[in-house]
Amino acid sequence: MRVCVFVDGENLRHAIGDLFPSFNQQDYLPKTADWTKFFDDIVAKVDRRGDRLRTYWYVIQHFDPFPKPLGNQKRVQPDLNQWVTTHDKLLRDYTIPATEPDRAKVITEIQEDLSKALNKMRARFDGWTTLQNGIAHKHRAIEFRRSGAIPYNLTNKRFGDEKTVDVNLAVDMVTFAGMYDVAIIVSGDQDYVGY
Repeated sequence: MRVCVFVDGENLRHAIGDLFPSFNQQDYLPKTADWTKFFDDIVAKVDRRGDRLRTYWYVIQHFDPFPKPLGNQKRVQPDLNQWVTTHDKLLRDYTIPATEPDRAKVITEIQEDLSKALNKMRARFDGWTTLQNGIAHKHRAIEFRRSGAIPYNLTNKRFGDEKTVDVNLAVDMVTFAGMYDVAIIVSGDQDYVGY
């Protein structure tokens, strides 16, 4: 029996953290895991005669930072007041003076903080992509499929909800249907549950 495994990557990552409290989720994924054995064991639990052809592992293609730093403050000076007004709820941890030049100084500091947070997140995200590529290179028949975005708040360093990953997983399941006899979905998302 030909089997394909379809993995919602963020759901799997959170499940690993929930099931194994000692795992530090800052590490993104366990680096020493035997992913080939992991997915083959899942297939064997569904059907011992199953032969895993491929694991399609769906992950975020990029993150969407907000509020976006404006860059060089001198160049965008007219936009700063509008920027502060637009993001006032996100900037509640900052005290914005009402008078210039104190206001410009504080806004410059905010912009620098946001730029540092953005650069740090870019480095982390690049590290995740490198780790994914390493897993795909090392383990048999695992392919990472990147799509969609996830919002990332630079002020509180929190992610929002990912978008389009589950849709692309479902579309690929239908598109690849002639290739397999059984599809296994690895996810905690109830959107996949049929009635």
